[in-house]
Amino acid sequence: MKLENFLEIANQFFAEAGRLLKTKNWDYAGKEVFENFTKQSALCSVLELDVSKEEHWILAQIVEKLVRLRNLEGKEPKHDSVRDSCMDIVNFAVLYYGITMEKKDG
Repeated sequence: MKLENFLEIANQFFAEAGRLLKTKNWDYAGKEVFENFTKQSALCSVLELDVSKEEHWILAQIVEKLVRLRNLEGKEPKHDSVRDSCMDIVNFAVLYYGITMEKKDG
């Protein structure tokens, strides 16, 4: 592949990634770009989650979905729906249960 062809592909990719970043920010954050991470970090800290542990990582994913649902209040999401996020929470809860059962039976 010639350099100019590659650079055109890369430019298109970066433009698409930028558009995705913008619309995901609409869904996941508020006025501050990192608002969702700040909230998630604070909640994970309160819950004393150590994400190096599988079960804690799953709980952190549930926290992420809860923050997302809160951020979507009064908005129409551009990506995953409120319904999808609620289903994700249920599925993460089942995964959490499965991991805890596996470790118990170990």
